[in-house]
Amino acid sequence: MKPRLLRLPAPFAGYWHVQRRPRPLPPHWRSLTGSGGITSYSQRQEMILVLSACGLPHQLWRFRQKEYLYVPALLEGLARQELQHFHAEKQRPPAPRGLPPALHARCWLAALPLLLLILWHGLRSGWWPLPEGLPPPESWEQAGALDNVRLRVYGEWQRLFTALTLHADAAHLAGNILLGGIMLPLLARLTGPGRALLLTMLGGGLGNLLTVVLRREFVLSLGFSTAVFAAIGALAGF
Repeated sequence: MKPRLLRLPAPFAGYWHVQRRPRPLPPHWRSLTGSGGITSYSQRQEMILVLSACGLPHQLWRFRQKEYLYVPALLEGLARQELQHFHAEKQRPPAPRGLPPALHARCWLAALPLLLLILWHGLRSGWWPLPEGLPPPESWEQAGALDNVRLRVYGEWQRLFTALTLHADAAHLAGNILLGGIMLPLLARLTGPGRALLLTMLGGGLGNLLTVVLRREFVLSLGFSTAVFAAIGALAGF
C-alpha cells in the first residue's frame, strides 16, 4: 500500500508521511516495529516467541515488502517491557560454570591392596606354604566372618571389617577383584588413592553393620563385595 501525503493546516509547516494501516486490523492496535518494520527473520521469530510465551495477543501483517507486528494499545507497554527483558537476558554474560574436579594421578595405586586379598586367600586355600606361627587356615573363616550372633552377644565388632577380607572360593574372590579393580581406580581419580580406600573400607564396614541391624534372622556372610558396592556408591555420589 502506498503512503499518502497529509497536508497539515497552518500554522504547521511541511508535510508528514502518514502510513496507511491494514484495513482488517483493529483500530486501537499499535505497531511494535515502527515504520521500518521487522529487519530480520531472527527478530521476527524472537518477538513472536516472547509474545506467545507471555500470552500477549499479536498480529503479524505484511505490506510494502515489509512485516509489522501489532499488539493492542493497552498491552503495548507490557509487550515492549517483555521484549526488553528478553534482549537484556540474551546480552547478559553466561554464568561461569563450575570447574570439573581435579583428577588425581596414580589412581591405579588404589587397586594394589586388592593383591593382599589374593595373598590372604592363597594362604587359606593352600596355594603356597603357610608361615609358621599362624593358626590353621580352616579356623580363619570362623574367626573373621560376619556372624550377627557373635557380634551382638559377644561384641565382636571387628567382624564388620574382617569379613571383607574372606572369600568362599576362587570364583568369589575373582569377581570381587575384577569389579574392585575397576571401581577403586575410578574413585581414586576423584578422591586420591588414600581417600578412595578409606571410603571403600568404611562403606563396607557400614554396609555390614546395616546388615546386622536390619536383619533379625541369623546372618553369616563374608566377601569384599560390600566394600565394592560402597565404592560404587561413593563414585555415584561424586
